[in-house]
Amino acid sequence: LTGVGQGPTSSVDIIPSSPPEVLTPSPPCVPTNLRPNRQHHRRIRPGSNKYQKFPQVRMEGHRGAGHLEPQNSLKAFQRAIDIGLDGVETDVWLSKDGVVFIDHGFANGTEVFQDVGLKKLIELTSSDLENLTLLNGEKLVLLEDLLDLAKNKISINIELKDLREEIVAPVLDLVIEKGMLGQVTISSFNHSLRKTLTEEVAERCIEHPLNFGFITDVPNVTFPEYGVDTIPGDSINIDALYLIRNETAARAEMAKAAEYGVKTTYWFPWAYNTEETLYDKLLEVGTDTIITNKPLVLMDYLRMLQNECPK
Repeated sequence: LTGVGQGPTSSVDIIPSSPPEVLTPSPPCVPTNLRPNRQHHRRIRPGSNKYQKFPQVRMEGHRGAGHLEPQNSLKAFQRAIDIGLDGVETDVWLSKDGVVFIDHGFANGTEVFQDVGLKKLIELTSSDLENLTLLNGEKLVLLEDLLDLAKNKISINIELKDLREEIVAPVLDLVIEKGMLGQVTISSFNHSLRKTLTEEVAERCIEHPLNFGFITDVPNVTFPEYGVDTIPGDSINIDALYLIRNETAARAEMAKAAEYGVKTTYWFPWAYNTEETLYDKLLEVGTDTIITNKPLVLMDYLRMLQNECPK
């Protein structure tokens, strides 16, 4: 995901902290000793998703582990697993010779590499994927490698950053091959890819529903036609800036979506660095998932809520 006017950003490696504590959340409860502006909005969720650690909301690391590790790197995905996130969000493209790989890239579908400079991502070949190095020193990761790393450990939100229809089938085939239909969600700014995904699923006679996230950002705010474009379990993935700028419309859209069993995810633009100021509001409006750039901050916030539950 990206915000308005953003391209890829080099991340600074952070020395891993001490081994993460094992998350053992207490039974769902409604905190009683909250500040006044918090008392009315702690919505406890049933926690039916086996990868969900805290009852209030699901946590997905933006491009892996947010700003903790180089974005979309194996280090980032491993860090997300180690600290106990529920899921990771990542961005995929289809190479010229049909390999699905991970990268965010610039808004025009390019990326800058060491030694060779700017390259169009859809023109890369398998050889390029092996040999090119990003400016942050990382190699490109294949989707297959992420699936192998994450299986039975963490959910994956695969954003089709490549907006072409032809990326859907190879992504779906990889997910099926790895036996991970129940662990993966597909999402995209190109909402018509939901129809493509539905057709590809039907062609393979898959009974397991594969959910889709309809991503929207500011200022290009668009939503699907509920019950026509969507199935229960799909989500609207909303730029958090929309909630800041038009809370009334955001709440109304969430309510409309919920009538059709469509969930709500809020994501933060990569350069947005004060997301913690919105955590109260996100829980108040009842979001199902937060895609975070600051996973450790979000986790500390959720632990604080748990500690406020009566013993």
